[in-house]
Amino acid sequence: MQRVIRRLGFTVMTIAAAVFAAPSLGLAAPQALALVASHGSTPLICDGGACSAEFSAFCLQQDRASPPEGTAYRLQDAGTVQVTGITTDGASVPLDPKAFLKFHSLRTHVAVRISVDADVLAARGLRSVSVAVGDNVTLAPVPVAGDTNPHDEAGLAVASGPLRAVGSQIVDSNINRMAVARLTSRLINDLDANGKPQGDVAQSLWQRAVGSDVQATATAQDMARGALNLCQFAVEIRGIAEIKGCLQQHHDKFVDYLNANYWKAVGAGT
Repeated sequence: MQRVIRRLGFTVMTIAAAVFAAPSLGLAAPQALALVASHGSTPLICDGGACSAEFSAFCLQQDRASPPEGTAYRLQDAGTVQVTGITTDGASVPLDPKAFLKFHSLRTHVAVRISVDADVLAARGLRSVSVAVGDNVTLAPVPVAGDTNPHDEAGLAVASGPLRAVGSQIVDSNINRMAVARLTSRLINDLDANGKPQGDVAQSLWQRAVGSDVQATATAQDMARGALNLCQFAVEIRGIAEIKGCLQQHHDKFVDYLNANYWKAVGAGT
């Protein structure tokens, strides 16, 4: 497996060197992102005018700048993103992800918020919506006027093709740290839905997170539970402002570690 990754990494590095030669960072478009496979469906939480949840992501192009929070993205390829709406009478309705979903960066390149406008759901008679991210999904930043180094189709083809394939092997498929990031992301989204966990609520929060990802290893579960316990302790004893922010920090460290391994494999930035 490592030999395959090294060979693919060399090929990717060669292609990328030609495609991304001499970038200009001034007002350049930010990096393309990999949207990590979610291993299950995530309900979007409705609050005000939108229903949304956060999902794990990582950077595919180290030579481009990380996106500022709130940067708009779009689906670049035909990667599998399934969107399911539930009507007011309980019927399940498939929705087109490119037509209905909005994607915005969170905390640089390690997380993305996926959302649907509440009035869109209401117009279609839907009471809720959920999203399942499949394998090899790539996001490209929405073009904006004034880019000094906009993305072109050749560069995005490299990002969504060979670069994304390496990322799938190193990041998405990691059975420990990525599994922990998925569990931690589920805890974060559950907190948005149910508020700060206390006592038995913390246990039910944990059971819902674990039950939603049957692929999580025992090691991953232990690491994620440790992060939840540490954050709950920090909030209750040390006066940290919120458990959600603490869990987000843990999530981001897990993803950043794997993202660094990915960059090494493809030779980016070396």
